[in-house]
Amino acid sequence: MTDQVRADVQEKLVQSGEYEKLSQHIQARLRDSGWYDKVSALAQEEASKQDKVELGALLAKVQPQACDLVDDDIKVETLKMIASFLDGALK
Repeated sequence: MTDQVRADVQEKLVQSGEYEKLSQHIQARLRDSGWYDKVSALAQEEASKQDKVELGALLAKVQPQACDLVDDDIKVETLKMIASFLDGALK
């Protein structure tokens, strides 16, 4: 997906109000799965290894691992919700 297509999809989601619904749903699913706790523990562990904690460096270190910690079923569910929205929007 190109950056322009991604931006267009995001704009349509925001304009329709679907972006907020999707965001709230994802946040709830991540919370229920324990993802926030796992990422918090990971960030604390990484921060404890650094003499001087710099947010940018910590984020760069934790972000890829945090993405990997998202359960596959949440990823699939999210993609299906976006695809369903796009299917309806393109009709």
